Amino acid sequence: MTGIGKSRPHLTPANSAMEALEKIDDALTKAEDVLSDVLYAEDFEGE
Repeated sequence: MTGIGKSRPHLTPANSAMEALEKIDDALTKAEDVLSDVLYAEDFEGE
């Protein structure tokens, strides 16, 4: 068993930036999915 927490590569500024960009990308993807679902549902409201 390892120590407390996850073993992570040394966090350099570049690694930190990549991690932040991945989180932003995930958030934008989730927002896109929600908006897509809403717009899709609105397409069928009138039918």
